[in-house]
Amino acid sequence: MKIQHQVLLLALVAVIWGCTGKTGEELLAEGMQALREGKSGSAIVLLRSALDKEQNNSEVRYQLAHAYVAEGKFELAEREYLKVRHQNPDRAAIALDLAGVYVHLKKPDQAILQAEEYLAGKPDSADAREVIGKAHAMRGELREAESSLLQACRIEPGKQSAILALASLYLRQERAEEARTLLGGIIAKTPLHVKANNLYAEAELALGRKRSARAIYQRLVDGNHDDYQALYRAGLLDLELGETAQAARTADTLVSRFPKHAEGYRLKGFVLFAAKRYPEAIAVLQSANRLQPTIAGYYYLGLSLFGTGDLETALNQFRLILDRQPDFHQARMMTGVILLRQKRIDDAVAEVSRLVEADPGNALAHNLLGSAYMAKGMYVEGLRALDRSIALNPGLIDTYLKKGMIHLSQGKVGAVEADLATAVKTAPDAVHARLILSAFHLYRNNHAKALSTLGEGLSDQVTDAALHAGMARILFSEHRNAEAIRQLQKAKEKDTNSIDPYFLLADHYTVTGDADKALAEYGAVLRKQPANLQALLRMAALLDDRTRHDEARALLLKAKESREPAAYVALAHHHERGGRLQEAQAVYAEALGVLPRSTIILEEQGRLYLKNGQYAEALKSFDAIETISPEAGIPLLVAAHRSRNNRAEAIKAAQRAIEAKPAASFGYLLLASLYADQSNFDPAMAELKKAMDRDRRNPQPALALAGLQAKAGNHDQALATCNTVVRTFPQYAPAYAALAGILDARGEKKEAVKQYRAALSLAGSYLPALNNLAQLCADGFCGRDEALRLAERASAIAGDSPEVLDTLGYALLKNGRLDEALTQLRKAEARLAGNPTIQYHLALVHAARGEQKQAVERLQAALRSPEFDEAAQARRLLAKLN
Repeated sequence: MKIQHQVLLLALVAVIWGCTGKTGEELLAEGMQALREGKSGSAIVLLRSALDKEQNNSEVRYQLAHAYVAEGKFELAEREYLKVRHQNPDRAAIALDLAGVYVHLKKPDQAILQAEEYLAGKPDSADAREVIGKAHAMRGELREAESSLLQACRIEPGKQSAILALASLYLRQERAEEARTLLGGIIAKTPLHVKANNLYAEAELALGRKRSARAIYQRLVDGNHDDYQALYRAGLLDLELGETAQAARTADTLVSRFPKHAEGYRLKGFVLFAAKRYPEAIAVLQSANRLQPTIAGYYYLGLSLFGTGDLETALNQFRLILDRQPDFHQARMMTGVILLRQKRIDDAVAEVSRLVEADPGNALAHNLLGSAYMAKGMYVEGLRALDRSIALNPGLIDTYLKKGMIHLSQGKVGAVEADLATAVKTAPDAVHARLILSAFHLYRNNHAKALSTLGEGLSDQVTDAALHAGMARILFSEHRNAEAIRQLQKAKEKDTNSIDPYFLLADHYTVTGDADKALAEYGAVLRKQPANLQALLRMAALLDDRTRHDEARALLLKAKESREPAAYVALAHHHERGGRLQEAQAVYAEALGVLPRSTIILEEQGRLYLKNGQYAEALKSFDAIETISPEAGIPLLVAAHRSRNNRAEAIKAAQRAIEAKPAASFGYLLLASLYADQSNFDPAMAELKKAMDRDRRNPQPALALAGLQAKAGNHDQALATCNTVVRTFPQYAPAYAALAGILDARGEKKEAVKQYRAALSLAGSYLPALNNLAQLCADGFCGRDEALRLAERASAIAGDSPEVLDTLGYALLKNGRLDEALTQLRKAEARLAGNPTIQYHLALVHAARGEQKQAVERLQAALRSPEFDEAAQARRLLAKLN
């Protein structure tokens, strides 16, 4: 190393010494020659010396900027180009040079501005079109990027840099076959073209052809023995293909031939990790990270440290990753697991809550959050999180404990039940395992088994409190209220520190309309835990309902000190209900100062802007969500455009989703829904068929097609489509629920009940089946007591949903509990104002209470809306009351 350094130093001294006796013109000529020979470092020295002699020579400065570009020093290049432009404003090529620099500096807006300026004088410039295409791709504008790159290729056929950029774009859009076609043309002319071969290998990997990709990397290595990157990628593929011995040999080759590069050590670390040789893996991964830190290096070092039980050092590695890349969800997941293992439960809950907020559709994250709550002793919250996990993905089998760690299985239901039962048998006093097994039985809708699983674990210990609370939860769902309350009293006696019994009792009293008792339970929680966020928020909501607004606001301000999104949202809703919209927006602005990437806050802010008629501001909020999570942001943008009948922009947003992920069904479903809004059934069905073709493992597009067929009046086709989904995905509960919905619409109510029951036998927490079956039961097609049990179960999963609150209120009405029904229906009305079905159900309650005037007013309000399902019944009741 020292000898090489001295040689380099002497060479630079020689260049500098040689510069002193030469003219500026001679130095410029030598600098340009060095640049042509690829010696950009020497060129910079020569050109800077020339510039010292001739400060105002714009040509020297221009060539120096080129040298900086060749050396990858783009900020310095930008500075010199701007100086040249100042000296010589008519030099048109500067705009194109600057555009290229801005692409490297990731400043796409400035790149487009400069390239378009150049195009004004030279409209047929392929280089400018290429730069514009790359800049659009950087901004996520994939359709515009493709158009510009195709123009560049048409202007200059065979332009390799544009072809490579276009192939990269196609790979980003999951259009691997098109990328292969483009790249094949380059490789046919230049078989060892490094970038083209690497992109071709990426395309092969995207198509699942790992061995073909491995062969491409080997071809590059054979053609250039110094291509350590190709050798490294070949080794990674060997590891993926299970050829660990070959991967180990490749790692050794890399280490011996390229000891100053990290790739060999990193690959060796991966091989050792796969072999569970964790201490050795740690040593080589640390060497790799010293040479070149990477996210993968930190991640596998963290996993290896975790494997040795060194949890704190492993945690440090995952923290390093999250500092650099906060959206690396696996690192946050492992952080949560470690914090749980360290019994830092509050930290674990906070960390996993961030994961849930960043990726709300991640069923695994909700499962981990459930385990964190359970470890904290918050069994009700834990089971709710598990319910949410199931609701997100009914096919996902619950987490369970195995050898003290959370273990996820997606195997057959019988095998999972056996595993859970084994976990309970091997540690019969393990409350956590027993609760999860009970939750699994509830998921399978087997209430008796869920109850007996908990009862068998009672051992006259403090841990019995959790079991009593779990039993109460099941008894409440079966409407065995007196027994449930007795279980909760036992839970309070067994563990005086547990807060779960208070929450369950408060929930029960809230549903039954006894607000004073519910407030007393929340008060008891706050005496034990004054900062308990859930107690603060729920107590505030009850106080608001009873018009005790000042007391509610005081609790919400206390809750806001937690800096949790839910607290800010609750305080903003409080202001909104009081008509103080500016104060509500101020709360969201404050929240975003603390949590700038909170999609929950951004969504609520955008919703309030829409409510207040501030369409442009709402779009900004939803645009911000799209940059964080396209699958969360784009539907909000589509809904916002729909609300203003801005159909063209809504379609553009849906198309953007398709361009971003053409192999996923998400965008096609959105676009189909927009066509369906206008009853354009043919194009809507065409989009759904594209989704079915591109995403064959996803049953959702086929179910959407069935819904569209039913809407178009083709019920036989819709039933056939649903039955096909049921045959193809026999364990998929939503397919049975969709089938039930179509049967219900055809008037085949009893057959619909059967199909809803089939859905719940597969996933007892599937919300649409719970809610819709409760409606049918309330209407007399099954037991009305069952209607109430199902509606309360749905409310426990999604108590803020106006549809669920409406169903619960209707079920309470049918069971003669009029005051409670009125409470729930008013809550539904507050969340979905003007809905005719809710108005009709409120009219039924008022009529049953003898409040004729209120009933008539509600019916008139309902019938002012367009046609709704209960319109005929509403007209008959109004005629009768009049």
